[in-house]
Amino acid sequence: MTDLQDFSRSLFAAANQLWTNTALRPDQYGQPVLALIALRQMEAKFETVHAELAPLYKGRLKPKPSDYQARGAIFLPENARFSRLLSLPGTANLGAELNAAMKGIADANPDLAGALPQGYAGLPNDVLQELLCLFDLSSTVRFRSSLRDVPKRDQVPPFLQRSPISGQAWAET
Repeated sequence: MTDLQDFSRSLFAAANQLWTNTALRPDQYGQPVLALIALRQMEAKFETVHAELAPLYKGRLKPKPSDYQARGAIFLPENARFSRLLSLPGTANLGAELNAAMKGIADANPDLAGALPQGYAGLPNDVLQELLCLFDLSSTVRFRSSLRDVPKRDQVPPFLQRSPISGQAWAET
């Protein structure tokens, strides 16, 4: 399990990646980052419920989205699973894949229609790969951007200089 400090560091690393390598304004970081965090958590719950449902369905019978929803999980089509997105080759168009994943989730869970972002195609592929790796809680892969890409404290917008989660000052590397 990830502690609050690790999670805070991951959020700051994600903000650094978006600030350094995209045209997004700081007030636009939340949507892509929070959706990826949510997708990771949705998959964890989906897998737990899937393990409970698997013994109940044999042969060609498969659980329906409503079976997952009845147990408090969001049904994730195969193309929308965080683990699948993480395992895509580096040549994959992650923006298109993430947009398709969000659409697939909304199609299988009508209550989420219009609530999931569809703007991933505008983000560079390498940034999306970094974000997926950052929020892969089972991996030992860490933010691998070189130090020259990480802004110094005096280059960081004031609202990012102090963690809203822990209240700690920006950690120099």
